[in-house]
Amino acid sequence: MRAGVTARRRGACAGLRKYLLLLAIIPLFFTFFFSWSAFHYGTPGFRVDKTQHGLHVSTVFQQNNPIRTGDLIIAVNNEPYREILGHLALHPDSPEQAPASITVKRNNQTITFAPRLFTVSWPLYFSIVWPHLLLIALFLLLGIPALYRAPAKEPAVLFWFLLCWFATTFATTLPSHFGLLQPKIISLSFFAITISNWLAFAAFAHFTCRFPLERDLCAGRPLLVIFLYAMPPLLALVPTLYFAGTSSAFFSNLQRFRNLALPIIILGSFGKHFIDLRHLRSPFAKNQVKLTLAAYWLTFAPYFFFYLLPNLLYDRPLISFRIVLLSATILPAAYLVALLRYRLLGVDRLISRILAYFITISLLTLCYGFLLALIKQWFFGRQTISQGFFLLFLLAVALTLNPLVNRLQRLIDHAFFRYRANDNILLYTFSQKLAATLQFDDLISLIIDELPQQLQVTKSGLVLLEDHHHRLYPATNTLDALLQPESEIIRLFNQGLQVIFSREEQSNEPLDAELRSMHQAGFDLALPLRGKATTLSGILLLGPRKDGGLFREDDIRLLATLANQITIALKNSLHYTSMIESKQQLEILFSKVVQTEKMAALGEMSATLAHEIKNPLGIIRSSAQYLAEAKRSDEITQEMLAYIIDEVDDLNVILSNILGLAKFKDPLCKPIELHKELPLLCDQWRHSDDHNRDIHLHCRVEDYLPIFYGDLQQLRQVLLNLLRNSEDALAGPGNIFLEVRKEGEFVLIKVADDGPGIAEEHMDELFGKFFTTREDGLGLGLTVCRQIIHAHHGSITMDNGKEGGAEVHIRLPLQPGTIPQPDINNKKYDECANTDT
Repeated sequence: MRAGVTARRRGACAGLRKYLLLLAIIPLFFTFFFSWSAFHYGTPGFRVDKTQHGLHVSTVFQQNNPIRTGDLIIAVNNEPYREILGHLALHPDSPEQAPASITVKRNNQTITFAPRLFTVSWPLYFSIVWPHLLLIALFLLLGIPALYRAPAKEPAVLFWFLLCWFATTFATTLPSHFGLLQPKIISLSFFAITISNWLAFAAFAHFTCRFPLERDLCAGRPLLVIFLYAMPPLLALVPTLYFAGTSSAFFSNLQRFRNLALPIIILGSFGKHFIDLRHLRSPFAKNQVKLTLAAYWLTFAPYFFFYLLPNLLYDRPLISFRIVLLSATILPAAYLVALLRYRLLGVDRLISRILAYFITISLLTLCYGFLLALIKQWFFGRQTISQGFFLLFLLAVALTLNPLVNRLQRLIDHAFFRYRANDNILLYTFSQKLAATLQFDDLISLIIDELPQQLQVTKSGLVLLEDHHHRLYPATNTLDALLQPESEIIRLFNQGLQVIFSREEQSNEPLDAELRSMHQAGFDLALPLRGKATTLSGILLLGPRKDGGLFREDDIRLLATLANQITIALKNSLHYTSMIESKQQLEILFSKVVQTEKMAALGEMSATLAHEIKNPLGIIRSSAQYLAEAKRSDEITQEMLAYIIDEVDDLNVILSNILGLAKFKDPLCKPIELHKELPLLCDQWRHSDDHNRDIHLHCRVEDYLPIFYGDLQQLRQVLLNLLRNSEDALAGPGNIFLEVRKEGEFVLIKVADDGPGIAEEHMDELFGKFFTTREDGLGLGLTVCRQIIHAHHGSITMDNGKEGGAEVHIRLPLQPGTIPQPDINNKKYDECANTDT
């Protein structure tokens, strides 16, 4: 439905533009008609200007007639000038007559002669009218882009209307430039230029009352619009009727007073914009007005001070109308730029740059004139000075112009605009601080507290948009609207808007309410923080500048770059904070797991201890009780005491194993000659009381093993434990093989037997605490072995051999601190290497 309404509106606007383009026919018609008249009637060879008392000869370009510059034509064909101006009204039915005679007033003399006319050629035609043709074309071309490209809310139609009438004004002056003296042509030009002037300046007053839209004085005031269009003719007709009544002098007096409203309109429009500058809330509208105020001086100062006032006071302008026409394009061009570039921000810099160039050119001109006069007075040879000195001066200008302009612009900026210096350094230093800050609270403090000082703004704020709730820094109740999902500002940023100002009036009432609340909170503009190309993650809020100036276009570019940096910094900080929180949760969870494992191990150990200690304690108690019941023989007493001592020794072994597991010491690494130590260990085992003489131990150690760094006592404990386990598994005649060899940067120790091997169901439990297959075992031997090997940065695995029996493989790095790579092909690789044992 809404799309259909929008389409119909666009179609209506397109149709209206087609009809509005027909207004261009009016200036084009007068241009064609008066150009045809010049070719048809010819020219007397001089240019004239209409005054109250006659046609003032301003320029003579062909000496075909006894006429001079400054002469005043007071009659044509004996018809006085005051009647010539109203010829179409006074003598509408009179035939068209060529100028058979003209009467000229020169000082106190009156001269009458028959003017000679000559044909206007095309080169002469273009040499005379090219500025006017150019201006007519420029005015029409300025209006077309405004009509088609200006925003719909801007008064572009009114702008096109006034430009068409100003173009008509230029076209109606063509008879004066060719000196056409036919009464009907002069009268038609007089009426056309009078009416087009009234309409053009009335439309101009109407436009300035509506521009900018934030200060539209005509909204809801139709009487004001009627007054604006009635004021120019009324201010001209009332004094004309007062001084001339309805006599034949009416038209000559109308020529004098027809532009009486123009100074009022010009000064009123200038004053209106000057007042607008103080009351506008939108910085964009302020910059529009600044641009037009600067253009006013360049456009109307020549016309007002050098053409209009002298014409009113002395009946003769000081400059030609051609100069006035050239300056007349500046203001409409400024209005066009303001209409099309609504978000105009760099006006102050443009003004300061133009002012710097103007001052520089003026200084160089004065300097050159002064030096030239001084040198010509002191030295001889004017020709040499005029050429050589001028070239030297041009060289000096080329070397000093740009530094001088830049220096002047900095002075002007400091004196009038007070711009912040060197934004590139600010961007570099602050971006470094953002990148170096990971703690979320520190980052928020950096944005809220330090960023305003760096940017020279009053304050800054931050809105973070999250899935379930939004957060505002610093917290304030006046910006609750930004925390709502249906916020209009958030909606516009999601649609791709790059910046929004709180002092800019909006036709959208909810949006305008949000901007007012944002302005009340002390923030002037908001910039989106986009995590991705289209994802809005937050909003950066900034207060007004401390120097009271407006944000420029380069300010917005800088702030947009900073907003991107802040987005990245916030994303990194949130990820870092999430990682820290996850780490803390994992540490808590890990501590709980470790505590649970400790409690489980404690329970398992308690059960094992209860089982292992119960039997020795029972034997000790029963032996002691037996001895206490009656007096026994010495032989029996010694036997009972031997039982008690043996059982106490068993308890001591059990407790020593448990304490060894709990109080494990890091290995003390020293150089070890394995090819000497391991054969010696095998010999010691063969002669120990724990060795079963029915089992043969075979030891094969490479003769050229490199020096190994490790703890010899701990490694002996591992190997003795493995030998004892192998003999326990054989439980009768058999063989044990101990083999040591070098593999790359590692030492491989292999302990194998030809016993029954390991049951498949026990494979995953071999290195577990308190696991054993012996009735009198505690189940800590292999656990201690694994702990020692891991402390040496090695690995230990156990599996069944291909030809039967069990095999233990120990891989140890030759250098301390070297961590071996696991054998991914060995499914029994001990993955407990990273477990806290």
